[in-house]
Amino acid sequence: MSALEQEVLAKLMQLDEAARWRVLQVAAQTFSPPAADSWVDEAHALRMEMRVKYGTLSFSAAALVDEVREERLRELAYHHTQ
Repeated sequence: MSALEQEVLAKLMQLDEAARWRVLQVAAQTFSPPAADSWVDEAHALRMEMRVKYGTLSFSAAALVDEVREERLRELAYHHTQ
């Protein structure tokens, strides 16, 4: 992501949710309508919505497995102390 894109995203995140949606709706009007069968365009739009709502989070599969493993170990340790 370019510095300009990061700056725009940072500014967007400073807005409340209603304002972010308004900005996204106006921005969406600058694009030509995607083809009806173009799931790639829909996936990119969903990614942008999620990025606006939650920020730029990324997880690897290994990180997710590690997190699940740690939670399970905590559960086992908790039940062992009971």
